[in-house]
Amino acid sequence: MMQPFFSVLVPVYNVKQYLDECVESLVGQSFPDYEVVLVDDGSTDGSGELCDAWRDRFPGQIRVFHQQNQGVTLTRARLFREAHGCYLVSADADDVLHTDALRILHDYISRYHADMVIFRASKNRNFSSSIREVPFRDGELLSIASSEELRRLFGATFELNALWMKAFRRELVSADTDYSSLCHIFEGEDLMFSLAAADQAERIVFCDRILYYYRENPVSITNTYKPKLFRSIRDVLRIQRSYAEKWDPTGELAKECDRNALRKFYDVIVGISLSGLPGNKKWALLREVVEDGDFLRCYAFRGTLEERKPRLTLLLAKNGWFAPLYLYGRLKRLGREMKK
Repeated sequence: MMQPFFSVLVPVYNVKQYLDECVESLVGQSFPDYEVVLVDDGSTDGSGELCDAWRDRFPGQIRVFHQQNQGVTLTRARLFREAHGCYLVSADADDVLHTDALRILHDYISRYHADMVIFRASKNRNFSSSIREVPFRDGELLSIASSEELRRLFGATFELNALWMKAFRRELVSADTDYSSLCHIFEGEDLMFSLAAADQAERIVFCDRILYYYRENPVSITNTYKPKLFRSIRDVLRIQRSYAEKWDPTGELAKECDRNALRKFYDVIVGISLSGLPGNKKWALLREVVEDGDFLRCYAFRGTLEERKPRLTLLLAKNGWFAPLYLYGRLKRLGREMKK
């Protein structure tokens, strides 16, 4: 079997209602030289059986692997190991890839001899209206070494975190890396892998085309909270900061990373406050955040936040005044219940 040009990598976990639409967009690509790799991470809703049905329909193009539930980080790592393609493209199982996406990406890779292509995505099913504006020109060649703006976007923000907005050379991520110590990370893992790939890429090109439909998840950090979320976000931010320090010895990029990380910690505090967890559990989780060394370092940038609400929330949390946060959460939850 000849090596395909692309491997399209899809982690699958309990997404049966969306999986058909996703896979249909993959098998319908106008560019022929690719494989689709599906890793079912112990789904319980029939997603695994649906993966097998698609493989049976396209046995030469779709490869399926099943595993006991290991979480998204180890599933991503498994996808990298199983991929045969020269370049990797990622798709979440509830999203859709544009029919011409692989053809366009192949054109940019060939034309610019690119190690990585960064492209646009949309929250609209008709691929209109980009999710975010990236300050690069179409066809602009970049690298971490040559572009201060690229270093900033990767090293201090979350604008370029998503794996699904990139195609990159397979060698940019090590399939042999042991991610077992990071298996607890279930939020922000895309950024972790994207940083490693960008750090190794010598030629990154921007493609000013919307090639991906991102289905917005109605479940967010501020209306559902998992007790291990803080540790997941904190450890990804630590990894991001380590790259910021590597790319900018002056320390300025690391400071900007800390300023943006503080907003993530604010989201965590609000998420805990709005959660339906019992009061004593909320107290314990809030204390875990505000006593953490990474939070305390980032808290020094509270005064740089323009909005009053985040500044006040962070002040209350930092000083252990959790009662107002608890009351705020109760009132917000009560308001939501009354609207139902």
